Amino acid sequence: MSTVRGLGGLQGLQQPERHTLSGAPGFGDSLDALLRPQASPTRTAAPGELSFSKHASARMESRGIQLDEQDHADLNGALDNLSKRGAKE
Repeated sequence: MSTVRGLGGLQGLQQPERHTLSGAPGFGDSLDALLRPQASPTRTAAPGELSFSKHASARMESRGIQLDEQDHADLNGALDNLSKRGAKE
């Protein structure tokens, strides 16, 4: 088995240039944003009311979906009707 010798030719190499979109966040910025605690975009559900997981809330936020109090009331009413008909979780 031979060994690699003569790596002196690599000394003149330069680091490749970093190309990023101007104004675009870098990986570190994206990672910091993911690790930073975030407030939930939806209100806290009372017991027996519809609630969304953190993942579902994040997906809705990323898609620009916002539910107001009337939307929550409509969804809870629909769930009540379903449970009266025997639907389960």
